[in-house]
Amino acid sequence: MADSGKVNVISPTWFYLNDNKGGIASIASSSYVSTCHAAGVQVWGLISNLEDESVDTTTVLNTTSARDALVNNLIAQAITYGLDGINIDIEQLAGEASDGYISGTALQVYFLHSAGTSEAQLFPSQRYQYSESPDTSKAL
Repeated sequence: MADSGKVNVISPTWFYLNDNKGGIASIASSSYVSTCHAAGVQVWGLISNLEDESVDTTTVLNTTSARDALVNNLIAQAITYGLDGINIDIEQLAGEASDGYISGTALQVYFLHSAGTSEAQLFPSQRYQYSESPDTSKAL
């Protein structure tokens, strides 16, 4: 890390969905975060949905209790490991999950900012149909 040069943010894939109830698996490392911070590099833990094929991302995002659990789990990890942000890399998202994705992201942004961390998103690689429901418009 001593020669990090112009690198100021690193985003290791440390989290992934591991059940349909909003549970996540984590391989986060406090020593890694400490080393990066000592070199002036922010650490944004990345969450992915591609590691466990038994997890239905649409179910997680469209079920309020599962979505809330996911958000709470990510915030707990950000606080526990002193992360500077969470990078959401949810891919192959079905169109019917778009409202849940937006609602969950809005909730996560609010709580992460309250906790002093940031959040970034990588939008799904497959296009999904935009919903024009009033709730979605407010979330944006």
